[in-house]
Amino acid sequence: MSATGRILLLPIMALATTTALLAQAPQSAPSMADTLFGQVRSVLEDAMNHRFTQPPRFRAASPAELRQLADAELEAQLYWQCPRLVGPERKDALAAAQEALAAVSIARHRPASDAILLPGHLPWLAQWVESRAPSGIPPAAFRKEFVQVSLVHEVVRMVLEQRYGLAQRWKTCRDAEEFRALQAVVEGRAMQITRTVAGRMGWGTSVPLLMDRLQMLCNARSDSPSPIANVPRLGEMEEQLLKQRHLACVAGLGMWDALEALNLQDAEVRLFNDPPRRMVEVQKPELMAQKYNRCLAAALFRLRESNFPPNTWQMSPEPWTPDMVRQVALLLKAGERAEQVLQSWQEGASLVGHPTGMAGPQLGIGVVRLNDAAAGRSYFGLTVDLQRKQDEVLNGSPASPQRVAKSRSQTVRLAGIDEGMLNEKEFEIPDAGQTLKVTTLLVRSGALVAQFTWRDLTADPEWAARFFAGLVADLQRRP
Repeated sequence: MSATGRILLLPIMALATTTALLAQAPQSAPSMADTLFGQVRSVLEDAMNHRFTQPPRFRAASPAELRQLADAELEAQLYWQCPRLVGPERKDALAAAQEALAAVSIARHRPASDAILLPGHLPWLAQWVESRAPSGIPPAAFRKEFVQVSLVHEVVRMVLEQRYGLAQRWKTCRDAEEFRALQAVVEGRAMQITRTVAGRMGWGTSVPLLMDRLQMLCNARSDSPSPIANVPRLGEMEEQLLKQRHLACVAGLGMWDALEALNLQDAEVRLFNDPPRRMVEVQKPELMAQKYNRCLAAALFRLRESNFPPNTWQMSPEPWTPDMVRQVALLLKAGERAEQVLQSWQEGASLVGHPTGMAGPQLGIGVVRLNDAAAGRSYFGLTVDLQRKQDEVLNGSPASPQRVAKSRSQTVRLAGIDEGMLNEKEFEIPDAGQTLKVTTLLVRSGALVAQFTWRDLTADPEWAARFFAGLVADLQRRP
């Protein structure tokens, strides 16, 4: 066969593969998805600045598995959307929601894994995609684009989840507004990267269908005959769920595009480590661009990349808020003093994690920026006193689950540090018959205060001072 003949055969083979993937034979779908993803892998890696040590695992999934999929985002959305559902009703609603998503999805990422699940036979989706083919593009070719774009989109979501610990963060949203804002950040970023990849591959016309598919079944719910055969009918709950996902895609993509136009540097790092907590922030990206200048969370993330290699450390961002300090102060009867100090709070951020393969030992880094150096001194002093009061409370109550067996504090002098305090403690946990060693280093430079906590790990104050100096230098380089 001539070279020309081989080239002409490639598109035909790809279209045949796509047809099988949309009308999947379970035994062949994963290998077909591997082939389709392989064609775009390098482009996606460049767009995400991410290298796969091994590609995602594509595999067929039965309807029963999809109904029982542990999806923290979907569970959180159902909770905030239908808070009155409890017990068996919630379980049934979650299964129905899973079916609704599977009905409009070529692929579903299995959270906390590298598996991409391929739902079963979807003839209505194939028909709908082909009915949307632009003039001049064969319906089968357009369907191929949509399949590959769908695979890219789901892999992007997988990488974002792994990169920013989203499986846990969905569970910690404090209200429906915070959840919707985080969902807009995630959906918008996934759509933006997918669109970038599609543009480089020449698939741009199929990208809008990724958002439109979320409303396809909602529009088919009317009593009028549908031009697409055997379209599943949604209940009101499932319809609202898909509509909210659609809104998150549209609003989130608009936000990311606006931030790109505003030339916000390190936008992904900043938004995922210090996300907006209200949809009004999503809708006003110019205010967010101002907020993220010299952002502590972004600086910590950059230092995490250089100080904690993923093969040796598992470190994740965690919130560090005035309310967290306020709650501790109230328990220790220092609420009034804390309120005065917290008036000068500007922002906080933290990293918490452990060495890879060691679940017990833990390292925590929390950083707070106050209004000025005087406020920094006040916050430093408050934190030292709260640590001392905590010892008194634990040892003063017979019902305390743990006691401070040893505690030693000393002032430390470290390069680049205005003041520092090192505290070493041993906690006895009688019920567990265990002793826990905790070392805390508190340091301040001007208006910045950082707390390093080693639990059952050897403390390294010199390393902490270098880390803190790197943080200060990083913030000074930012506009």
